[in-house]
Amino acid sequence: MYLIFTQNAIGASGFTFSKILVGAISPFTFVMIRLLLSAGVSFSLAYANDQWKPVARGHKRLFAAASFLGFFVSFCGGAITAQVLSSAISSMFFNAVPFITAILAFVLFGERLSPKKLVAIGIGCLGLIPCVMEASSSLATVSVVPLIITFFTVAGYAYGWLMVKELVQIGYAPAFVTGVTQLLAGLAAIPFSVYIEQCDMQLNAFVAGMVCALVLSTALSALLYSLLLKSYSPTLLSFAGTLMPCFAALYGWLFLGERITALLLISGVMITIGLYLFYRAEMSDVSKQSQLKKDVV
Repeated sequence: MYLIFTQNAIGASGFTFSKILVGAISPFTFVMIRLLLSAGVSFSLAYANDQWKPVARGHKRLFAAASFLGFFVSFCGGAITAQVLSSAISSMFFNAVPFITAILAFVLFGERLSPKKLVAIGIGCLGLIPCVMEASSSLATVSVVPLIITFFTVAGYAYGWLMVKELVQIGYAPAFVTGVTQLLAGLAAIPFSVYIEQCDMQLNAFVAGMVCALVLSTALSALLYSLLLKSYSPTLLSFAGTLMPCFAALYGWLFLGERITALLLISGVMITIGLYLFYRAEMSDVSKQSQLKKDVV
């Protein structure tokens, strides 16, 4: 279980690093550097453990979806909104990932949603309202654009990890999957960095060091999550993800001077309740399925 805490602590640092670095680097350039160097770390681990495997033609769609939505869309959206939203608020929105994942699994794969799960999703969605209110009050203008971008960022992240889960279950090594997906997403960010932002990379030694730290957190967090998918269910990992906003809020308070408001606390409590109820419903379904298999045998 300690690896779950470690993964969330490392993953939460990405929100803090993003908040710091977007002030020094333009968003697409930031994402390009972050993903390409992270891909190098992942590929190095895959090579060291002899985990290279040719990508089957039928699996290219899964790699493309995981790359574009799971990394390119979510990372670019996160970098853009980090300019106006606090790290605590951004991480709080990511607590909606299990709810969005459940809805996507229902729409795309026909997975059934029990009444208990629907109630849990409803509570979780209501829990986002205080977070949205806090985010709206923190914006300089009455603009919903950052919130819309954040929604698509979270939705892309959830869909991307559904594809990563399929690839890992098929038999691809986690380090290889994250390496390929991060590489493709990083390459996709290059045209935007060069032609839209003119590749603004005026970095001093301090910022360069921060980029390296961020790359390590990105690569290690993704690799740990992929590895944990082999031993734990996505629902359990999503429920454990409620730790991430706690770490992000702590880092934001320590290093960025961000406030932890009552609205954020209310939002965190409501989302945690929703996630807990969803987790209980999921475990109940798993138990019933296991019993049915035993009865059949």
